[in-house]
Amino acid sequence: MEHVYEDCPELHLVDALIENHYLKGDYKTCFRGCMKLALKGYALAECQVGWFYLKGEGVEQNLEKALYWTKRALHHGDPDAPENLEDIQRLLKSKSIS
Repeated sequence: MEHVYEDCPELHLVDALIENHYLKGDYKTCFRGCMKLALKGYALAECQVGWFYLKGEGVEQNLEKALYWTKRALHHGDPDAPENLEDIQRLLKSKSIS
């Protein structure tokens, strides 16, 4: 299911970061740009930062940081955060079992 985000300047900034950097494999630059927006409390950017930490793209994989940023995104109303949160919790559970 595709989620629609409210049109705002931050949405355009995240879209530009994804198009100009992420899709070209420049994950570090995309991560840094998303982090700047996430620190200001923009939910989509928080969710993206959580995704970077979950996947280890542009940063070292860190499930605890992925969990933190995804929970922030959820708190701020990001529609993709619940599904990402489930993925993170599933991974954390599987790592604690093994």
